[in-house]
Amino acid sequence: MSRAGIPDAIEGGIDGLIDGRLHGWARDVGRPDTTIELEILVDGEVIDRAVCDHVRTDLIEAGVGNGRHGFVVPVGDDWDDGLVHEVRARVTGTDLELGTASRVVFGHGSARAGPAPGPFAADTVTARRGSLDAVRERLAATGRLVLVATFQHGPRTPGYVVAYLRALRDIGAAVVVIDTTEGRLAVDDDLAQLTLYRENTGWDFASWLAGLHEVRPVLDDARELVLTNDSVFGPLYPLHETFEHPRVRDADFWGLTDGWEIGYHLQSYFLVLRRSAFTHLDFWRYLADYPFPVAKRNVIRDGELGLTRCLVGAGLRPAVTCPYDAVARRWLDTLGERLERVGAQPESALYGVGDLETAVSGRIAAQGMRHVLEHANLVRRGIGRNASHFFWDTLIRDFRFPFVKRELLLLNPAEIPLAADLREVLADTDGYDLELIREAARLYPGPVRVPTL
Repeated sequence: MSRAGIPDAIEGGIDGLIDGRLHGWARDVGRPDTTIELEILVDGEVIDRAVCDHVRTDLIEAGVGNGRHGFVVPVGDDWDDGLVHEVRARVTGTDLELGTASRVVFGHGSARAGPAPGPFAADTVTARRGSLDAVRERLAATGRLVLVATFQHGPRTPGYVVAYLRALRDIGAAVVVIDTTEGRLAVDDDLAQLTLYRENTGWDFASWLAGLHEVRPVLDDARELVLTNDSVFGPLYPLHETFEHPRVRDADFWGLTDGWEIGYHLQSYFLVLRRSAFTHLDFWRYLADYPFPVAKRNVIRDGELGLTRCLVGAGLRPAVTCPYDAVARRWLDTLGERLERVGAQPESALYGVGDLETAVSGRIAAQGMRHVLEHANLVRRGIGRNASHFFWDTLIRDFRFPFVKRELLLLNPAEIPLAADLREVLADTDGYDLELIREAARLYPGPVRVPTL
């Protein structure tokens, strides 16, 4: 029971910042039709008080008291600094707060206010096609900005890249391609509103930083920033399913798969930063301090792992659509079926056509079964595996993973026994054109180990 007008318990929430004003609602649980007053705190500092008496039609429709429990508080210019702040609310004169689930982290102000990325990435841009005005016009529809890093072994744009760009266009994204191909890829203006051509150095992270430097003037119009590359075939399923996945609904940044090799990280071939993440000062400090390593292993350490550590360390919430633990458990659950398939399939289906020249009947099948068992033992011991390679078919069949890695199908560096039903695995998706994979294999300059398709 409430004591002397002070509630014993309150309920409500902070909805977020709209046009420079903080919106939310709160009510006394014991006396649902009374009006309460809140103190609004930003980073622990009381900035204003709010009387919760605004009419909210959503509360009326939901049968929450008399519906007069809303509040609106202007956020002054002092907080318009491009940073991320924690907002809390408590009953005036008490320590009674809205529950922790109602606390929000929001980015107020301009994404351009933090430190600039280091000059190296921008200095490697040699030419441009398209315009920022076209990017801004596209952003007005969905607020989704995608930076696509590309590198090909020749100036011809492979069909699988075109298909991926079309899928990004179909979800309304504003697309910026950052290309390091010698001879430059020709990308249709309808598929990429801006294409940057840069020197082939620094791998994908350097390309993304070059893209961020270029698009900074339009970041205020974005609500999502997507970092991706051309290392995948797909999408195998509609991309809107991925963006609407329930596991990522409340995340500040998210990806498709995570991993534990070296340390916890979200795999960076497809990474989405929401506004609370890409306006955070720590994110821009990370970009400004990025060391631009040359070796791929150091790019993984400073880029892929470094970015996840930066965002998690800033208190931002990560998520993935295909969590490692869940995928690994499912893979182990189907181990018996997998061993049967590997043992029964012909040599040519296990690793790639290159193995046929030296194959001895039955030897490769035995190697494949041994490989699967060794891998299962490592998984059970908690030793992290690259989920996008080792669990590729489990991801696609059981988690509607929208991609298959190009390196896995063309080179298979870990010599994973690719099941003889590869064609069927891909056929069970939304009809990805296998000729796009065959074409990519033909365009690759070195020997490939393409499974039977």
